[in-house]
Amino acid sequence: MFRRCATRSMLLSFALLATLSFAGPLSSARAAFTPIGDVEPSNPSIWTTSNACSIGNTASGTLTVNGGSDLLSSSGYLGYGSTATGVVNIAGTGSTWTDSYKLFVGVYGSGKLSITDGGSVTNSNNSFLGYFAGGTGVVTVNGVGSAWNNSNSLCVGFSGAGSVTQNRWHRPRRRQPRPR
Repeated sequence: MFRRCATRSMLLSFALLATLSFAGPLSSARAAFTPIGDVEPSNPSIWTTSNACSIGNTASGTLTVNGGSDLLSSSGYLGYGSTATGVVNIAGTGSTWTDSYKLFVGVYGSGKLSITDGGSVTNSNNSFLGYFAGGTGVVTVNGVGSAWNNSNSLCVGFSGAGSVTQNRWHRPRRRQPRPR
């Protein structure tokens, strides 16, 4: 677990049994979004890499991305207000969230990002979990092929509290040399 923001640029990837890379343009599939409560803009299917978005700005909000859909944003804010809770679930093979700038999970409030069952999140800049005092950010990566790719600094518990959890996966055992 990280306590401070990394000072050097880094490529941080929490990948489970598979590495996901984007060599070509992103798919235009954008169908399976389920926003509930405080999600802005309210229609995630029209978000682009020019949109800042918030899930849980002043109240509770949840956004689920599944069905192999691609969510795009410029900056993502989960749990912005002090009484707000923002939850994003990226679930299933091919379901992605590409954030082109900064990702904040738990700004003043509570934020939770869950990446499961082959889903992935890619962020092209810094990610912050628990940004301000009182903010709590939790990221969970679980399931074969699930990945969180962060291209710059990952700040866990910047001024608030934060945690990153990934499931344990089976690592192949090294072959023991045969006795001669």
